[in-house]
Amino acid sequence: MDLLNFVKLSLRIQHNLFDEEIKTLIQSAKNILINSGLPFQIIEEANDEQLKNIISIYVKENLGRELIGEKFYTILNYNIQQLMYKYANYPQTTIYQLEKELTELKKKLKDIKKLEKNKIER
Repeated sequence: MDLLNFVKLSLRIQHNLFDEEIKTLIQSAKNILINSGLPFQIIEEANDEQLKNIISIYVKENLGRELIGEKFYTILNYNIQQLMYKYANYPQTTIYQLEKELTELKKKLKDIKKLEKNKIER
């Protein structure tokens, strides 16, 4: 079950009227988790039940609301701390590392194209 349907099930919503708002809140929850230091890969895969529950709690608390209660933040922070402990030794990839790898791959691709062009000209 994808994350959107998991969250909708937890909200007891069967229609699609709030899908865009729910998707936005799911992404917002993911961003909070990334900024908290959890591994990007774990968050994007969203296979961890505790992670899915944190996202669901976040969406439940924020869907159609203007103010967020203190109890919500206590629950959210506790669960984030639990996940950080759980994945403390998980290898992390930062955006900087991904950008560096992309730059290196682009350079290699450019070199390959240059070699191919030289072969064709011969």
